[in-house]
Amino acid sequence: MWVSFLLAIGSLAAASAQTWVARWDGSRQCEGNTGRPLREDELVLIDAGVGVLGRAKALVQDCAGIALCGAPTCQVNAFLVATEDLGKVPDDFTVYRDAQLTFLDPGAGEKTMWVAVQDGSKTRCAPGSSRVTGVSRGRRPAQDARKLLRAGFGVLRACKAHFGSILCLWACDCPTDRHNVFRVTWIGDQPPLPEGFFVVKGYGPSFAQQ
Repeated sequence: MWVSFLLAIGSLAAASAQTWVARWDGSRQCEGNTGRPLREDELVLIDAGVGVLGRAKALVQDCAGIALCGAPTCQVNAFLVATEDLGKVPDDFTVYRDAQLTFLDPGAGEKTMWVAVQDGSKTRCAPGSSRVTGVSRGRRPAQDARKLLRAGFGVLRACKAHFGSILCLWACDCPTDRHNVFRVTWIGDQPPLPEGFFVVKGYGPSFAQQ
């Protein structure tokens, strides 16, 4: 389940100009789970103005690590980011292809759920007319992902989806059924959702639409 989920993230990256970046999480051999939490490195990217769309613990394949207690592991904190933001990524992060990373389970104690927010798109009418001619461009998932990260959630996946109904399809400036949808994670008490976000029941990657 987790493997197929992360493969879906990889497919999303290829289709939407997104890239994995990662850096060593500080863990050392024979010392148990001593690495930095994902959240810590997420904040570094956010502070740099990078649009973080997903995250995962991962192992770097073909890593030339030394089998010695106290030596660095090959474990990294990996983040899916918008390719257009690569120029903002700090120098101690490395760009990786999907095939170079082996993704790990998010970890014991982490809870997950799907949440969504209407992306701000509305029906448009011709100037001086009440006839609907199209819809406006909504917010990118990266914009709303930043709100979730600032609220204390981790974001495992971000995508666009159409669901719900448009109650005023033939009216001007009517919100559409387009949503930014996220698989979020947290540890401990659930942080409050940002304004406008809601929990989506029964949602899964197979329903995601671009």
